[in-house]
Amino acid sequence: MSLPYRYSKERTLKHLPKWRKPSPAMIVAIAALVVSVGGTAVAGPIAEISLNKGEKKQIRKISGKVSNRQITQRAPGLSVAAANIANVANAANVATTANNAKTVDDEAIDNDKLADDSVDGSKVSDDSLSASDLGPNSVGGSEIAPNAVGGTHISSSAVGGDELENFHIHIGSTVTINDITALDGDWLAGTATASCTAGEQMVGYYAEWTSAGDEIAIQEIIPNFGTNEVTARGISDDGSETFRAVAICVFN
Repeated sequence: MSLPYRYSKERTLKHLPKWRKPSPAMIVAIAALVVSVGGTAVAGPIAEISLNKGEKKQIRKISGKVSNRQITQRAPGLSVAAANIANVANAANVATTANNAKTVDDEAIDNDKLADDSVDGSKVSDDSLSASDLGPNSVGGSEIAPNAVGGTHISSSAVGGDELENFHIHIGSTVTINDITALDGDWLAGTATASCTAGEQMVGYYAEWTSAGDEIAIQEIIPNFGTNEVTARGISDDGSETFRAVAICVFN
């Protein structure tokens, strides 16, 4: 019959793993890690240290814990879930660069941050700009697409004499309607045109009779703001009568 196993302090200690004293290189590495993470600058020569594989693993483990603790203390609540690169973000609310930013803080971008011709109509949402967003004389005829501005886009009394200082008229050629037999109910028609010159934009138009007949009428007036010209059609049953079209133009 075997004797029961007796507890032996000496036997138990023999089975415990021996604690190894850290090497000098390990101590230097940990000290350097703590100082660097803590933010204290140390001037002087850098000692060359050599760590074995196990010591390198311990350093990585310690550095993760120390770094996380320091980040938590300096930036409580900070969460960076999917940042690939963050060079310097001392004051960035969203990102240092914003190639794919969906939103920008109000007044975060001014003229100094925009290159010439970097923003066109495709980058501006409909109805996102008002008069307060535009500088004086910042929009001219060359920035407005043909037929882009109609009466519904101009407020009542928004355009006065000061805005039309450079307006002038171009009178088209006089057209004669020669109705040989007047007042017989057989109306004859004629077409007159007028246009602005290069570098001008048509802003208005009309047609007028230059003779004093009774049985005459302007049947229609057709403007074309793309080509800056106007076409008028007159009809007469009053012998020989004359009329013309007129374009009102401004310099671009």
